[in-house]
Amino acid sequence: MKKQFLKIFPSIVLLLITVHHIEAKTQYDDLLTKTKKNSAFTIAQKPIIDSAFDFIPADSVIFSDNFTGNMSKNWKSNGLGKVITLPGIDGKWLTLQNFCSYKLTNPHSLPAKFTIEFDIVASADKTEDLSPVIFGFAKDNSVSQYVPDAYNAGGINAVSIRYSNGDEVNIASSATNFDASTKLDLVSYANQIMHVSIAVDGDRMRVYLDKAKVANALLFNKNRVKYFFLSAPIKSDNKSKVVVSNFKIATYKSQSK
Repeated sequence: MKKQFLKIFPSIVLLLITVHHIEAKTQYDDLLTKTKKNSAFTIAQKPIIDSAFDFIPADSVIFSDNFTGNMSKNWKSNGLGKVITLPGIDGKWLTLQNFCSYKLTNPHSLPAKFTIEFDIVASADKTEDLSPVIFGFAKDNSVSQYVPDAYNAGGINAVSIRYSNGDEVNIASSATNFDASTKLDLVSYANQIMHVSIAVDGDRMRVYLDKAKVANALLFNKNRVKYFFLSAPIKSDNKSKVVVSNFKIATYKSQSK
């Protein structure tokens, strides 16, 4: 009996190795298939169609705020905000508290076509002291949570100005599975005004940082309800901070334009 077992033992071992190999290959193929599917789903898309500054603000202002009064009048947040002045820069500015998101206290109903503009300053010795500033649109007007991106806390889409990277702006949308990054010199924006212009036309959203068009893509998917949000950096070093001012929302007198 022992001799018979010794004769067939190598065959048993070979069979077990073969079965294990087949199972391992099957698992690998399944994983590879899933990875390919996921890659096709999340692959970064081409962010820029052209660099022309073709932004035209809408002609009927429905809300504006240059922060001459108290921040709490028009804005709400899961943290605080303080109105300050900046040396060498005109106007009053809202300081964004780290790890806080801001939304309008009494938001206007937004039509299919509208524009938003505001100014932002990275007040810092160097931009690498700041983690990203994010703005975009969310599904609700709650500020119970920090909105970090287009995928959490009700985010629909988000533009992430990644100051610490020095030259990266990311645009993402959970509504259309769009995710792309583009290059923009952010180092030169330390203590300088960056004008932000947003034009929404149905599901398409164009975003300009000063004269640079950083987004021109379908970032909504029939999201009739949308609320603008602005999220401060999660952290900042060396007393750096981000401030905003001159916020304006405008619509068209005739939506047939």
